[in-house]
Amino acid sequence: MTKTVQKFVSTITILIKRLHFKCPYYQTGLSTEGINQMSDKKYIIVGIGGATNSGKSTTSSMLCKVLPHSEWICQDNYFLEPDDPHVEITDGYQNWDTLSSLKIDMMIKDVKDWIKRQQNNTGTSILIVEGFLLFNVSELTTLFEKKYFITISKEICVERRKQREYNPPDTPGYFDKIVWPSYLQYLDALQSQNDIEYIDGHTDLETIYKTILNKIETALQKEPVNGIMN
Repeated sequence: MTKTVQKFVSTITILIKRLHFKCPYYQTGLSTEGINQMSDKKYIIVGIGGATNSGKSTTSSMLCKVLPHSEWICQDNYFLEPDDPHVEITDGYQNWDTLSSLKIDMMIKDVKDWIKRQQNNTGTSILIVEGFLLFNVSELTTLFEKKYFITISKEICVERRKQREYNPPDTPGYFDKIVWPSYLQYLDALQSQNDIEYIDGHTDLETIYKTILNKIETALQKEPVNGIMN
């Protein structure tokens, strides 16, 4: 693949990710009618967090393709611009791995606006919210019905990161001094949240996707009344 083609593919990928991805429905075991029969909820919100390059975005995209009435909000769409004076400088690096590098208020507003649009639903809508610092924002975590965190090792993370293009690009030493220490710090801060389910990111993406999909199906089930399922 030539550099020109690589740049074109990278640009298209970025443009797609900047959308709140409204997903088409592909025929699988789930259907609109089936979802509505399974649940009497107007909506559920699923949070998918994890390390950088752990497969969060790909998994979210795959889920969105099979879940009817689903949308996807990606935290990567809320980064400040590279020339924004509010970007924090840490050890001489522009730090893109901290909450201050994100327009969090805008992201929270977008999620809450989505909730408002579901109030007149006759069925069940699903929102996938995905991001690397997702569960470190209290105003978001309280909105999630299910929370999944994809983990990977430092070695795998490094290899995957080398295969991606970033804007701005990584500067030498950025991963070891900023990315990984920040990830460990934020991961440690999540230990008090007992409702996060951790998913091993070393397995293939299809397995991760199927695991989370099955868990979402379970979450959609109606609550039993007096031991009897509605």
